[in-house]
Amino acid sequence: MTLPIKTTPPAWLRWLVLFIVSIAMMGNYYIYDSISPLADLLKQQLGFSDTAIGTLNAIYSLPNVIMVLIGGIIIDRIGIRKAGFIFAFLIMAGALLTSLSGKLAVMATGRLIFGLGAESMIVAITTSIARWFRGKEFALAFGLNLTIARLGSFMALNSPSWARELYQMGWQYPLIISAVAGTMALLCITLYSMVDYWAEKHYQMPKEGNTDKIEIKKVFLFPVSFWFISLLCVVFYSAMFPFQTFAVKFFQHVHHTTRDAGGLLSSLLTLSAMIFTPIFGALSDKVGRRATLMFLGSLLIIPVYLLMGYGVNLSGWLHLPA
Repeated sequence: MTLPIKTTPPAWLRWLVLFIVSIAMMGNYYIYDSISPLADLLKQQLGFSDTAIGTLNAIYSLPNVIMVLIGGIIIDRIGIRKAGFIFAFLIMAGALLTSLSGKLAVMATGRLIFGLGAESMIVAITTSIARWFRGKEFALAFGLNLTIARLGSFMALNSPSWARELYQMGWQYPLIISAVAGTMALLCITLYSMVDYWAEKHYQMPKEGNTDKIEIKKVFLFPVSFWFISLLCVVFYSAMFPFQTFAVKFFQHVHHTTRDAGGLLSSLLTLSAMIFTPIFGALSDKVGRRATLMFLGSLLIIPVYLLMGYGVNLSGWLHLPA
């Protein structure tokens, strides 16, 4: 008796998996950007300084200097399903702890725990997409994943509008939404694990952990162009993420907008990335000149900051309520 030959998963199942893991990543992004709209409330109600508020986002990055590499090793050792569940649980636990107490030490610990799981979960999700879309529509799938995930940032920055009543009740209730987003991420990763386990029994699936052996000494063999691009990423992140932390508060105090309008203005960065990243990605694939595009993109940051800081009264120009 011959066993039936397993086929690859059907297209509808691949896209279902993509949707599930993308919703999980959307919850991740929501939690990260949940601090920015709360900056003024944290200062008014808890007496936090700008340094303390910045710490809540900065401490997220502290473990990820090395945790992303460690997370990748963990994924290779125990598999996407188990590792993804652990990382998603850390995300949920960190978001929940952040919302429980108004003490800076407790909130910072929650954000630290969230950081331990967040970036590693992104690695796990990216690995799962590669597993399900190997030889298929990987570029499209990855682009859609990022677009859906960015919706989390967009929703968080606009939460003063659609969750206005919660903001009026105090700083804690908007953070409870973050805990719900973390729970949603954990449930989605659990659902992914169930679907992935079932698919292994019924379809031909690539094996997990089929990666190259890590050799640290090869780092020194990377070309100079790699280090320039890495340095560009460091400088770009240094310019964008600290500003994003205080963007809503900046628009409130400098341009005299409401919290709702400040959140909307801050979210335009995310919205434009959702729209234009796939477009410029396709343009780069078609015409090349990636170095030129990176230079032009970096150059645009300078007038943007100058306009926001000195050039335009956004409240009047955009007809935003004061």
